Amino acid sequence: MICLVEADWFRLWKPAGAGTGDVIGNREPKTSRWSKFLTDTDGPGRHIIRSRRFFFLPPKRDRYPECQTRSAADIEEPYFMATTQQQPWLVQFNGTSKPIFVAPFDGCRRWDEAPDMPVLQGKRCLGRDGDWSLMLDDRTNECSLVNFADTSSEPIVIALPPLPDEPKLHLQFGCALSGQTPPDCTVLLDFVGETFLLHCRPGDPEWSRLPVELVDENDWFDGPITRGYQGKMYATTMLSFVAVDASNLAPVVERADMTPPPPCPVHTAYKCYPVPCPDGELFSVRCCIFGCPQAVVDVKVFRWNDEENAWETVETIGDKTFFVGRFNFVVLSAAEAGTQPNCIHVLREVCGEFGIYTVSLDDATIWLSIVEGCDDDDDDGEDQVFWALPTSFGLEAARTIQTSDNVSNEVTHTRIEHCCGEQEKEDMTMSTVRRWCDLHTDLLQLLVPKISFIDLLHLKAVCKQWNSIKSPIQHAKVSPLLMTTRPARRTKEDLIEIFDPVGEKKYSIRVNIPTSGLKSQGSQLLHFTKNGWVIVSRGGDRMFFLVNPFKNYPNGGHVIALPPLDVTGLKGLSFSSVPGSPDFVVLAAGSTPSSKVVMIKTWRMGDEEWKEEFLSDDDAPFFMASHSPVFLDGVFYFLDINGRLGVIDPNEDEMEFSVLKKPDQPIRGSADVHLEEWDYNYLVEWKGELIAIFRENGDASVRMFKLERSQMVWLELQEMEDAAVFWDRSNALIVVSPPEEDLCNKMFLPNYNETNGGGRLHTFYSFREQCYCPSFCAKEPMNAIWFQLDLDVLTATDQ
Repeated sequence: MICLVEADWFRLWKPAGAGTGDVIGNREPKTSRWSKFLTDTDGPGRHIIRSRRFFFLPPKRDRYPECQTRSAADIEEPYFMATTQQQPWLVQFNGTSKPIFVAPFDGCRRWDEAPDMPVLQGKRCLGRDGDWSLMLDDRTNECSLVNFADTSSEPIVIALPPLPDEPKLHLQFGCALSGQTPPDCTVLLDFVGETFLLHCRPGDPEWSRLPVELVDENDWFDGPITRGYQGKMYATTMLSFVAVDASNLAPVVERADMTPPPPCPVHTAYKCYPVPCPDGELFSVRCCIFGCPQAVVDVKVFRWNDEENAWETVETIGDKTFFVGRFNFVVLSAAEAGTQPNCIHVLREVCGEFGIYTVSLDDATIWLSIVEGCDDDDDDGEDQVFWALPTSFGLEAARTIQTSDNVSNEVTHTRIEHCCGEQEKEDMTMSTVRRWCDLHTDLLQLLVPKISFIDLLHLKAVCKQWNSIKSPIQHAKVSPLLMTTRPARRTKEDLIEIFDPVGEKKYSIRVNIPTSGLKSQGSQLLHFTKNGWVIVSRGGDRMFFLVNPFKNYPNGGHVIALPPLDVTGLKGLSFSSVPGSPDFVVLAAGSTPSSKVVMIKTWRMGDEEWKEEFLSDDDAPFFMASHSPVFLDGVFYFLDINGRLGVIDPNEDEMEFSVLKKPDQPIRGSADVHLEEWDYNYLVEWKGELIAIFRENGDASVRMFKLERSQMVWLELQEMEDAAVFWDRSNALIVVSPPEEDLCNKMFLPNYNETNGGGRLHTFYSFREQCYCPSFCAKEPMNAIWFQLDLDVLTATDQ
C-alpha cells in the first residue's frame, strides 16, 4: 500500500509499541495549525520529510500491519472549520502572480512586500476555505487547490480534474472542503442558479455530480457554501438550506428541507450565509438587500434548533465575531483576537468598489466602510475578493485597537483621589440639601421652553407638585424623534429607544406588546408613524399593532392589536387619523413581483379581519413604490416608481383602486423609465400638498417634486427654505424647524457619527450644496423611524 505524507497536513497513527509517541508530525512552522512529533523517527514511513511536496512512502506492513491512511472524518482536527484568533485580511485575486492584500481593520494597509506567486498567473479563484484557494485556469478549465501558508517555501499545489463544462464566469461559485487535510478530503462546488453540486477528491479523474432534490421546483443554489462540523457542509438555496455529509469518500445529501425562517415583512430581497461554529451550533446570517446598486439595509441572525427542527432568532452571538462573504468564518473569542464582539462583518461589492458592512448586535446598528487599496477595474466584482486568515499567506497580524488598560497608574490614582474628594464634599452637604418639591413651580415654568419634550415628561413625573405645571406642553422644544427598537434579552421587556436630536439625549421607553411564542419572531419592526402613533410588528409572525408610546407613559404605552396581516409583497402601511376618530382606517398595500396585481387591505375599529381589494392590469402595471401611502382629502394616494399616482377611497362600500391619468410624464425624464425599484421613492403631505421625494441608492442625489394640482404635473423643488425633511428607510416627514435650530433646507437621515463627548452628529443632505454632510458613510440604526409627536393629543390627555 502507498501512503501519501505531507508534513503540514497529515497525522499518521502508529500502533502501540511503535515508538515513544502516538502521532507523527513535523516541527511547528510559524503558521502551522498543529504539531506533535516523536522522539524517534523509525515509524511506518521511516522518516517524516519536512517538505512542501508529496512523497509516496511504502509502510513497513510486516512490522506494523495496522498502519493505514485515515479519512478526513477519522482525523481529529483541532480546526475542523475556518476559525482565527487574529483580525483577518482581504485578498484580491487579479489573474496575475501578485494578488493584493489589504488589512481592512488597520487603516486599509496594503502588504506591498507580498512575494511573487507564479502559480496564480492566469488563474481565477472560484472559492476559498481555510488556508486553501480553489483556482481555475481560464484557458484549460483545469482546477487546483493552492496553499500559501508558508511563504518561505514553495506553495502546495494539488491538481484537480478540469471542470466538465465551460464555466459561466458571470455566475458566482461556492467552494468548501470537507477538511483542511488535502489530499484526504472532498471538494464541493456549487453554482448560482443550479440544482446540483459538483464534487471530487484529489486523484479523481473527473468531477462528479451530486443531484439535489429541492423541496420547491423553482428553487436553486444561490452561492454561499461552508464547511461545518465532522465533515458536514452547508449550502444555501433561494428558499432553504442543504446539508451534505462529506465525511466519507462519496458525499451524500443529508437533508434539503431546512426551511428558512419566516420572510421579513419589509424586505423581500435578501442573502443568507451559513455560519457553523466549533461547538456544533449552526447560525444563519440573513442580509436584507434593497436598491440598485444593492445595499445591505438590515441583518438578522438565526440559530438552528435541532429539537424544534426550525430556526430561532438570536439577539446576540456573545464574544464571537462573524465574517461572511464568499468565504465565511468565525472568531470564537473576540477578546483574544482583538475583534469586536457580538459583531458581524459582511463583505460585498458596493458601487464598483468593495465595502464591509459592520453590524453591531449590541446596539443594532450597521456601518458601511469602503475598502481602499483594492482594484476596482475587475468586471467580475466581488468574485475575486475574499476574507483571508492571517495564517493563509504568512500575513502578519493587523494591529488591534488600544484599550483603556493602557492608562497609567498615575492617572488612575489621580482619578481615584478626585472621586474620593467629591464623595467627601457630597457627604458634608447631604444634611443641607432641600427636597426637589421645594423648588417653586414658577421657576420650572420658565424652564419649559428651554428643555426637550421628553425632559418635560420626566420633569412632570418627579412629584405631584411638579406635575401641576400649567405651561402648555407645546412650549417645550420639539422636533421629530428617532425611534429604534432594542432587543429585550434578559429583561424580557419590549423597549423602544428614543433619540432627541434637539436635546441630544437618548431615552428608553417600555411598551407592552403581546408575544406570539414563535422562536423566530425576533424584535419589533417599525413601519409608519403619524399623530403620535406608530405601526409595529414582530418579525415573522404576521402580528401588527398600533402603539402610542407616550400615552399612559411610563406604564407601557397604549397598544391596539390588529388582526393578523399577510400581504404578498408588502409595500407600505398607513392610517388616516388618530385612532378613535370617525374617519380612522388602517391601510396595507402590496403588489406581485410583476406589479400586475395590486393588493389593498383596510381595517377599522371593531373589525375582526381585513377588507381586501385587488387590481389587475396586464396592459399598464402600476409599479408601486415601497412607501407609506398618504391620506389627503379623504382618500389614500399611492406613488408609482416613475411618478404616476394611484388612489383609493376607503369609505366606499366597494373599494376601487384606480390609477390617475395624470401626472403621466416620467418624473425623472423621458429617458429614465424604471421597471424595477432601484431607489427610495416616497410620497409626503406638506401644507395640504403632495410632495414626492426620490433618493438614489448610495450617496447620490436627492430630488423633490411638488404636484401642481391645477395641471396635475410634477414641478421640481430646488430648496426647502421653511422646513426640514426627516428621512428613514420606511417613510419621510416634512416639519417646520424648531426656533433657533438650523434645520431648514436639509434632509436628516438616521445615520450618525459619535462625538468624543458621547453625542451624535447626524448625517444630512443639503439641498443647497447637493451633498451629504458631514459624511454619508456613518453608523445607521437598523429598523429606525422618525417619530412625530401629536402635542394636541398629549395636552388633552394630560388634562
